[in-house]
Amino acid sequence: MTVHAVLRNDAKKMGQQTYAVLTGARSDAGPPEDLSVLLYAGGWVIHQSGPGGEEFAVPIGAVSEVGPSALVIDRPGIGTEANSVGNRLLTGRKANSVWKRLSAGTKASSIWSRLSIGTQASSVTNRLSTDTEAGLVTIDEPSETEEATQVRGINRRHPGVEHRRTLTVSRTRPVVVIEDVVKSAELHRMSLVWRLAPGLTAVIVGREVHLLKGDTKVAKICMQADTTVEPSVDGTTLRVAVGSALCWRCTTTFIFPQRSARGISLPFETMPGQWPIQHRLEAHAQSEVLCVVLPAMAAEFDYRINYLKLLRRAPLNRLFILDDFGPQGSYLIASEGNAQLGDAVCALIESERASLGIDKRNVVFTGSSKGGTTALYLAHRLGYGHVLAGAPQTRIGHFLLRQAVASGRRLADYMCPGKSEAQALDWLDRLIFDLPLSKDVDCRIHVGEGDHHYQRHVLPYVKHVRKLGGKVSLDIGDYAEHSALGEHFPSYLEKALGDLFGITFSDPSPTESSPVHSSSQASPVEVAAARSEPEGISQDASGHGSFAPMISSAPAPAPALTVMAWREGDELVGRIDLPKNWSVASVEFAFYLQIANEKKAVRWYEDTPTTRFAWPTGADPDIVSIKGFAREVANPNYKLSATAPLLQRSAVSAE
Repeated sequence: MTVHAVLRNDAKKMGQQTYAVLTGARSDAGPPEDLSVLLYAGGWVIHQSGPGGEEFAVPIGAVSEVGPSALVIDRPGIGTEANSVGNRLLTGRKANSVWKRLSAGTKASSIWSRLSIGTQASSVTNRLSTDTEAGLVTIDEPSETEEATQVRGINRRHPGVEHRRTLTVSRTRPVVVIEDVVKSAELHRMSLVWRLAPGLTAVIVGREVHLLKGDTKVAKICMQADTTVEPSVDGTTLRVAVGSALCWRCTTTFIFPQRSARGISLPFETMPGQWPIQHRLEAHAQSEVLCVVLPAMAAEFDYRINYLKLLRRAPLNRLFILDDFGPQGSYLIASEGNAQLGDAVCALIESERASLGIDKRNVVFTGSSKGGTTALYLAHRLGYGHVLAGAPQTRIGHFLLRQAVASGRRLADYMCPGKSEAQALDWLDRLIFDLPLSKDVDCRIHVGEGDHHYQRHVLPYVKHVRKLGGKVSLDIGDYAEHSALGEHFPSYLEKALGDLFGITFSDPSPTESSPVHSSSQASPVEVAAARSEPEGISQDASGHGSFAPMISSAPAPAPALTVMAWREGDELVGRIDLPKNWSVASVEFAFYLQIANEKKAVRWYEDTPTTRFAWPTGADPDIVSIKGFAREVANPNYKLSATAPLLQRSAVSAE
């Protein structure tokens, strides 16, 4: 009998959707597939293998209970020789014929006996063939919410062992989470086995595994366990092992690129080698300037780049580098207690600079907050260029371990695991201040006068640089909150690039200076857009289709935009649902985080209808809200907005 559950994030994306299958199927020709997982995200990631399949490579002998992607229980009394024999026998396509021989009657038991060391082999074989009692493997009915779909299963097929697996497919983020909890009556060596899809290359970086298809990163696997785990890859088999244990909890998170119905929303190229750094080069043939853009901090597993639309208005070469190392980034500096990641990023930048033929004096490193820190670090490591940094965290240890307590410890643990808090604080703080200071680097820093980064991070660094004879200048903004940096730094960046290189930015669209207003009322532009009906598609001068709105003499009621806001731990989540049949064109979304209807933080227009803000410290939930905006990409004036209070829905027309 086959028992399985299929979970999907968005069936409307068809072949670009993410879906996962949890199966308790039992095969007559091989081992039981106990709570095995299949995973698809625009292509197979975790691939179903099994008897009759082309990629079946299940080891036999002491680990004969392995399903395609499941828990392995390896009793300490069984030697490693059987493991190696089994792996040598069952690799590649020969697996099918071996399994057929193994299941063809009495001959099978003699083969099992030789492989599996005496009497224990017979117990393994008997369990595989006779444990058919109901209830040994159960899968509950899946549950669904607006945010996720989830299913739980229990496997008690291994004597004295209970394995609980929870599979969650997020509908708001490109993330699938698998939580495994194992409890045993006696010590076992345990491991999780994942069968990777053919054509994928796995690169292990610490406790993470990056999956590449060609030069495109299609997924990242992050493992968080209550004990040390050791990932290893053999061909298409990923094994996450733990030593002998009575119980074990492991959370495995699969993170994918953001996808629309047409594929990956913003494709990146991946650097080959042991550091699979994702980057996007947008070359401008007439420019002699290279702008390296480093990312700020975002929510856990929400990796993004910054200032894409702003810098696309400037005639220069742009190199965007994504920081997807660790659950929440790594400053692109350190992993597992060493700075080899920073070395690899420097090598990437130097390679791109040389290929473009850009003079070292014409390289700009820029970013805000965490991205500003990375900009300082890389420029001085390379020893050239200009830095345009917004409110950087120069004392990384103090910021992560004394200020950003919730998310900061995740980053610190990834960058330097195994250290005491005092050791980690000191090691992280020295990453910036112990750098050899290059006098060829021109450093310019912008910060708000009331921003805590000014006193705690910027002033100590400016004093340090000037003491050593380096170049640094300071631009102080008239604002108090770090969250306002996103409003002020873009104009500073635009002006600074103009001062340095005479770069003139093209004019933004009428709505691009900000998503609109901080109040809950619609702007006049929104009113006109809400009352205009798309009549048809015309061709603009470039040949691309655009909507030609027509204002009716008796306008129909404005369509309603639905915005939702809810809290998840230390994050505020916002989501927008478009009105039915509002637009058939490509749509993008923006968000305000508001407190008492006053704008506190902004997420600029992107193609994802969901966003996450850090929860505003000390805020009264009754006055927290999110304002959402949706507009057509080709016709930005055709736009709607609405505001949602916390834990409620708002279906407000733009009027």
